Amino acid sequence: YLEVKSSKTSVVIGQVAEIQVLSHPHDAVSGASLSALIAQLYDAGGNKIRTNTALVVEIELSAGGGTLTGIPNTTITSEGLATFAGLGVRYSSGESMHVLKIKHGAIFVKSNPFFVHSAPSKMVLQTRPAQWGFAGEVLSEQPALQLRDTLDNRAYAATNGSQGLFVVNVALVGAGAVLHGNSQAFVVRGMALFTDISVSAVGSYTLSFTSGTFNDV
Repeated sequence: YLEVKSSKTSVVIGQVAEIQVLSHPHDAVSGASLSALIAQLYDAGGNKIRTNTALVVEIELSAGGGTLTGIPNTTITSEGLATFAGLGVRYSSGESMHVLKIKHGAIFVKSNPFFVHSAPSKMVLQTRPAQWGFAGEVLSEQPALQLRDTLDNRAYAATNGSQGLFVVNVALVGAGAVLHGNSQAFVVRGMALFTDISVSAVGSYTLSFTSGTFNDV
C-alpha cells in the first residue's frame, strides 16, 4: 500500500489580543476574601494563549470606594488561564458597587459589577404593606425588609446562613384577627421578601418585624 506522511506543521500562537472573564467575583463584606476570579487569554485568531513563558496578568480596582487587597498579579498557566485568589476589598466610604479591571499590557477586560460593604448593622422597612385590603385575602402590597450597613448601603452580601442568621419574622399587632401566610422570610442579597401575608378579619392592625440579629421594625 501507499503511505504518505506530511511534514510537521507548527502552530504559532500570537500575542494576547483578548481577555475573557470566566468566573466573576461575588458580593462581599469589607475585608473578606472575594470568590476567585478566573480569566482566559486569547490571541487575535481566537486561540487560547499557550506558552511556557512567564506571562503576567494584573488586576486593579476600576470602580468603587475602597482599596484592593491581596496579590494584584498572577502568571498564566500553560492553557492561558489567569486565576486571582485571595483578593479582597477594604471598603470604608464611597460607592459600594465595585468593578475589577484585568489587564495585560494595553489589553484589558472588566468584571461584572459586585457590591462590597461593611457588616450589616440594621434592618429597615423598604416596602410597606398595603394600607387596606379584604379580610382573608393576600395583601396587594407585600412587605419587604432590607439590611443595611453603617453607611446605609444595602448589605448585598447578607444571605441566610446555616445557623439561622438573617431571618426576618412578621407578627400581627392587635387583637381580633390572625395573620395568615408564611410569617418567616429568609434574607437573600440583603432583602427579606414576604409574598402571601393576609389578615383574617376586618379591623385596623400593625405588622411588626423581628430578627434575632438586627433591630426590630
